Amino acid sequence: DLPDDYISNRGGLIYTEAYTQNMAKVRLSPYCSPISADTLSGMPPMLIFIGGVETLRSSIERFVEKASAEGVDLEVHLKEGQAHDYALIKEIAGPKLVAEADQIIAKFVAQVRNRYLGLSN
Repeated sequence: DLPDDYISNRGGLIYTEAYTQNMAKVRLSPYCSPISADTLSGMPPMLIFIGGVETLRSSIERFVEKASAEGVDLEVHLKEGQAHDYALIKEIAGPKLVAEADQIIAKFVAQVRNRYLGLSN
């Protein structure tokens, strides 16, 4: 466990067991864990935020490596010292980082809309 993340390894296991009802078929499904997919090729553009101290960091980085190697359009933001979902929860990261993340998300969505749908603001 990383000391500054609110999700511990044990907590993550409890969440996973509850989400999957502890069924291996569900736990290994790419719908539950996208890194389990045979391929990520053809996936839509992805915006990924990684907290530097989050318990899931190494798993997220493996996913990013796999997606990147398979040609997925990725935008990745790593924020050292931050926990899981820092970009979404002001009580974790503070209002300034959440506001910055909101701007990053808005810019990403606008770029994807323009690039893939021909829609611009």
